[in-house]
Amino acid sequence: LGACPKQRQTLLFSATLSKEITYLAQKYMKNPVSITGESQINPEKLYQVYYDVPQEMKFSLLVHLLKKAKGIVMIFCNTRRNVDRLAMNLRYYQVPAKAIHAGLTQEQRNETMHSFQKQETRVLVCSDVAARGLDLAHVTHIYNYDVPKSSIEYLHRIGRTARAGKSGTAISFVSEGDHGEIRLISREGGVEIEKVRLPKLEILSNTVDTRTEVKPYRRGHGKPRGHNRRRLKNRR
Repeated sequence: LGACPKQRQTLLFSATLSKEITYLAQKYMKNPVSITGESQINPEKLYQVYYDVPQEMKFSLLVHLLKKAKGIVMIFCNTRRNVDRLAMNLRYYQVPAKAIHAGLTQEQRNETMHSFQKQETRVLVCSDVAARGLDLAHVTHIYNYDVPKSSIEYLHRIGRTARAGKSGTAISFVSEGDHGEIRLISREGGVEIEKVRLPKLEILSNTVDTRTEVKPYRRGHGKPRGHNRRRLKNRR
């Protein structure tokens, strides 16, 4: 700002007005006018629920729900490592999924998003890099596999569905230690998140060992290490 001409027009754009943006506006703008766009999300068409599920059952529940309800799905995790692990484990159980996070190259992210927008890929496992700035009109389900740390991140995530007059479902997995976050999200975000009962489901145990770091799967490089059923059983 110090390098800009004194006589200038300044415009600030933001999906949400944080304290930092408000501070910049007050300090560096003269009599600023605030313009707010209407939300494309219809709350009446967005069904928000959560499952109170033990950590060790989260993956089994996710596979059960994905195979029961078809649609265009975004699954959010809080870390890149969780994104890669979850995408691998889903592919292991015949759920075609791709991963996207900031650790991938721009070319890889573009390729993945193009496939998702064309609905060639129907399950996208994401970090919060995919929660903002994307125009996705056909997403039917949002899964918060990891509960976000703030109401702002929650609203950005669920804002990927129920757009342009279409209905959508946002499902959160709440495990031990997450209850405070989900209460805070509900209170600060002004949203009603309904608790639903766990369905009867098969407990899946043969997954990539999540105690060690794994590399992202790339087509043409074979299956990730740890995908041998006998090796996994012996390890346990």
